[in-house]
Amino acid sequence: MLLARSPAYPNQAFRFGPSAYGVQFHLEVSAELAREWAEIPAYAEALERVLGPGALDELISRLGEQAEEMLAHGRRLFERWLDVRVAEPAAA
Repeated sequence: MLLARSPAYPNQAFRFGPSAYGVQFHLEVSAELAREWAEIPAYAEALERVLGPGALDELISRLGEQAEEMLAHGRRLFERWLDVRVAEPAAA
């Protein structure tokens, strides 16, 4: 079941069965980590190719501006997943 998508990436979050979840994005990324990734030419080129010119600078800027919001979303995602896992009966 598709849970999240965007124009650039049609399959960003999904569920398979009752408790297997997957995400195609990095909840842990920070502006500092994005700067490190940007030092890898292939990463920087791919980002610009997919999202357009200036995408790398925009990504780093937005990560810095929205760090607290992203942390809150990440916590909520993991807490809800744990709630599902705890509510499930133990496998036999």
